[in-house]
Amino acid sequence: MRRLLSLLFCLLLIPAAAQALTLRISGAPAEVETAFRQESQFLDPDLSQDVPGLQQELRLQRDTTTLEEILQSFGYFQAKIANTLNATDVSFTVTAGPRFTFAQPSLEAPELPAELHAQLTERLGPVSAPHPYFAGTVLDTEAALLALLRQNGYPRPTAKRRVVAHHATRTVTVAWKLDPGAPRVFGNATVDIPPALDPAYVERRLKWQVGTPYDVRAVDATRIRLLRTGLFSALQVEEDDTTPGEALPMRIRGQLAPPRTVRAGLWYFTDGGPGVEGGWEHRNFLGAGERFTTDLTLSQDRSQWETQLVFPDAVGVDRRLVLSGKALDETTKAYRTRSITVGGLLNMDLDSRLGVEGGLRYRLSRVDGTTRETHNLLSTPMQVSFSNVTDLLDPRQGVRLTFQVEPFTSLQDASRSFLLTSVSGRAYLPLGPRLTLALRGRSAAITGVGRDRVPQDVRLYAGGPQSIRGFAYQSAGPLDADDAPEGGLTAVDGSAELRWWVTDTWGIAAFVDGGGAFAQHTPNRLGDLFWGAGLGLRYATPIGPLLLDAAVPVAGRRDSDAPFQIYISFGQAF
Repeated sequence: MRRLLSLLFCLLLIPAAAQALTLRISGAPAEVETAFRQESQFLDPDLSQDVPGLQQELRLQRDTTTLEEILQSFGYFQAKIANTLNATDVSFTVTAGPRFTFAQPSLEAPELPAELHAQLTERLGPVSAPHPYFAGTVLDTEAALLALLRQNGYPRPTAKRRVVAHHATRTVTVAWKLDPGAPRVFGNATVDIPPALDPAYVERRLKWQVGTPYDVRAVDATRIRLLRTGLFSALQVEEDDTTPGEALPMRIRGQLAPPRTVRAGLWYFTDGGPGVEGGWEHRNFLGAGERFTTDLTLSQDRSQWETQLVFPDAVGVDRRLVLSGKALDETTKAYRTRSITVGGLLNMDLDSRLGVEGGLRYRLSRVDGTTRETHNLLSTPMQVSFSNVTDLLDPRQGVRLTFQVEPFTSLQDASRSFLLTSVSGRAYLPLGPRLTLALRGRSAAITGVGRDRVPQDVRLYAGGPQSIRGFAYQSAGPLDADDAPEGGLTAVDGSAELRWWVTDTWGIAAFVDGGGAFAQHTPNRLGDLFWGAGLGLRYATPIGPLLLDAAVPVAGRRDSDAPFQIYISFGQAF
């Protein structure tokens, strides 16, 4: 008998053949079934299904308890559950019953100002009749109550909650007792950061003033403001609760990120050949958040060196002075230009998404085109920009808009002065977890003079990888007798691109580009527009997607235009 019992016990411990059980559930509301399938142990990919029958029975009991808790969290307090388990299936049959609703909640918050108490009461709307009961609504409401206290001078509030289900009336009453704690005001701030950064730089970015009531929103805004500088690898903005009294001391502790960054990039375009670019950036250049950058671009037709020095608090906090210089030697089908540009801009953020800038710029150039000309141009560029796009290399959601105005004054001949204006925008619409519709548009115009009075390297052009793919660089516009681009006084172009990441590594794209540059201030007719279309391949890398696009002209092609163009670079096309 003992040997027989031992044999039976061993048989129970022998794993069954590895086979995933099919989970079936019927009668449950859709939201309940969805939540249950996320929590079921039978569907947990980290738990093996190849286990003894006794362990499967334990899972059945745990899943039944989990399903009951989920039903109650959605207000089905009178639900009944039946279950079965066999070698291939586990089934749950639910009789949900009526869903309970919220009754009138109650709130006890002694010694609070009447106005604040009224604001807290307004937050109780989601847990009031006749809304259906949901446990998540209770938790969200409690978080809103505590957040409101933290925004109005109470840094450490607590809450006690009592939830009672009334089966006779099929309602749920939620009662809170709030303890706001002692009201506090902001005290002095201690800055604990490495000495490489001037503490005054941090202090100027505090979003609160000493003596004002505590507000957690100011604490969060300060943390975000400092992190956006790019100077910190780790940052804490916290209260010092160890000091009693009405004033609440604050402490800012942080570690500086490595101050230097080296950049490099490669590309290949059929109309421009291979190219390479490199850059170096030094953040906190002089110890007060200054940023110095220098970039070099080399290709068969273009050499460019550009440098920039940014003073972050030149005329007030985050009112930046940007000093820049650029040397360019570029040869296109239309001209060769050698130019030097220097300038100074003041820019500032009106909020986290809206920015403005303006300044003074001088440009000296010699252009060899139809004739050889030297130009001395002084301009006052102004710009307003809006962006809520976060990922610059592979944007998948958000909008970016820019409006620019730049009056140019010729220091040689005042009659050759003109005004350049442009409006551009980009929008990224997520159509699914891996699918994005990207849209781009630009409209630019030069006014005040005729086209022949505008330097060839300042005129407006279209065509190329950032404009109308399928057409060579600058070629989507008027050509002279030698098929060289002449440029125009107006340029409009836009793109629609559908991007699909098939896997985490590989993606494909389909796109259509259209527009052109025009000698007149407006295109004569819609048929004058140039259109290109193509397909692309994307490969995800740590520095952004590697892009391979092939495009062909579909409308507006002339004998001088190539039948297709190939583009290889890092980062999305726009």
